[in-house]
Amino acid sequence: MKIKAIIKQPFSRPYVAEIENSLESYQKIVGGRIECIDIPNTENIDIILNEEGKLDNLAPNVFLPEYEDCVMGPIVVVGVNPRQGRHIGLNNKQISDAMNYLNNNHVKSIEQFERRFCL
Repeated sequence: MKIKAIIKQPFSRPYVAEIENSLESYQKIVGGRIECIDIPNTENIDIILNEEGKLDNLAPNVFLPEYEDCVMGPIVVVGVNPRQGRHIGLNNKQISDAMNYLNNNHVKSIEQFERRFCL
């Protein structure tokens, strides 16, 4: 089944896409094993990322200032059904909230990332 999600590559702006709601689809987009984290201060929205993005030295993608951290590598953003504990498509409000968060915390360059985390 296809769902509405947001995809964001490092150094690029996020975009809305219809993707298959499957582990295989998520793994293909992020390039490996997945890990899920919630987007801070939002309701029922997960970032799906490459679990080994930092170990594999993937490019920085999104700052997470609430955690003093950064997501590395490509990501997928999806909704969560809290009652069932499953991923679902994003609704319009979730798309707006997630896009605002991603655009406000977008890593624009490796230099910006290094200034923030390496100095």
